[in-house]
Amino acid sequence: MTSIRRIALACGVAAFAGGAYCQEAGQQPFELVRSLRMLQDMQAYGNATAHATQKAVMMQTAERLDQFDHAVWKEPKNVRAVVEFALSGGSTRTLRTILARGITGGIDAKLVKGTLAYADGRSTEAANMLSGLDARLLDPSVAGQVALVQAELIAKKDTGRAAALLDQARLLSPGTLIEEAALRRLAAIYAAGRNFRKFETTSAVYLRRYPRSIYAGGFRQQFATQVALYETAHDPDRLAKLKEMLAALDARDRRDLFLAMAHEAILRGRIGLSRFAAREAALLADNDTAEAARAKLYEAAATVATDQLETGLAVLKGLKRTEFSRQDAELLDAAISLAHQVVGSPPPASATTMDPPQDANDPEPKIMEPARQAVARVDQLLNGVKK
Repeated sequence: MTSIRRIALACGVAAFAGGAYCQEAGQQPFELVRSLRMLQDMQAYGNATAHATQKAVMMQTAERLDQFDHAVWKEPKNVRAVVEFALSGGSTRTLRTILARGITGGIDAKLVKGTLAYADGRSTEAANMLSGLDARLLDPSVAGQVALVQAELIAKKDTGRAAALLDQARLLSPGTLIEEAALRRLAAIYAAGRNFRKFETTSAVYLRRYPRSIYAGGFRQQFATQVALYETAHDPDRLAKLKEMLAALDARDRRDLFLAMAHEAILRGRIGLSRFAAREAALLADNDTAEAARAKLYEAAATVATDQLETGLAVLKGLKRTEFSRQDAELLDAAISLAHQVVGSPPPASATTMDPPQDANDPEPKIMEPARQAVARVDQLLNGVKK
């Protein structure tokens, strides 16, 4: 770990513990912001301490920046640091002071004023000022951040241009939280545009480069949802490519992704995808674990919607509700109940009676409502198969 990274982490821990924000004697504004940037980048690699301490460190950085003599703002690198600080969510007090005094170190006024407009939420004004800047020609300290903000400002109006700017951002700031964020947003744009090929490619890069990011869990869930939404998700060639794409991940990450996909797929009637993903998850799960039980549940619940209904039902009957979360237990009950409806036999009591009523005047437990919703989802799944 470099000395800068050690300083950043030490400062974060100190702030989290309630201590004073550590500073090296004679540090310049650009050095303060650089240390903060290193702290932020650690979040892309799963550093929970960095994430927990960021807010406190940013507040203390803002206080320290306010204390500098105005002479330091004659240095372009210090002004760029304050611009970067504001673009990443920091206080704009120092930036306002610099602008009011006309001491901008020779930095383009559009960059400074556009940054302030962005930080104030004046999006249209910010877009007008920042859109004319070519991030590739800016100093590396702010280039990636500017491209990321430019993309955000036009994402709703011009997704093609926004995607190009996000590509710039990640290439200008490799290995940073900026690249991590750019890849997540790129994947979202491609998913919304139903560009499955680019969505897959971008997601693969993200999952390979930032599997431990503090935002990776949310990304994996979104990835699973998007895969399940695609109408071609059941295609054997697509499934083979999906498996190949995820092969670079470690076993735990692949298992969790396949479980998420299996769950999302069954809720959307994607039988082929659900069975495929559940089987892949089962291969990666240790015996007698919660993950192994979930894999069995998802595959069996999907199987009852095929001509192998009795096989799936037998597996479902062998599972215990207590092994699962409330949501999965409801899915288990719903799948068993509907399977019995299809074969014309009454479901067991455990599949219809889950909890006692909340009070004497309420004949049905409140948990039954989400259970009915689960039944409805599986019913839709079965109806889709029958058509």
